[in-house]
Amino acid sequence: MLTALLTGAFLAAVVGLFTTPAIRSFATRNMIGDHPGERKVHVGFIPRLGGAAIIAGFTVGVLASFVLSPTTFAPAS
Repeated sequence: MLTALLTGAFLAAVVGLFTTPAIRSFATRNMIGDHPGERKVHVGFIPRLGGAAIIAGFTVGVLASFVLSPTTFAPAS
């Protein structure tokens, strides 16, 4: 059980680590983000898709934990 959870956490971290730069690059290339304006503090473009990388990592981690330890997450009877 612990091995499945630790593996899921490790996979979540790795997926988040590797998808964040790719999603940031995609958002910058396609101008998906926050543009500077008179009510903004920043002076440059800020990409706004970082949450997608976090969701991807979380999803992969949870699914890996379910696959590696199905009896741990089975409903109680």
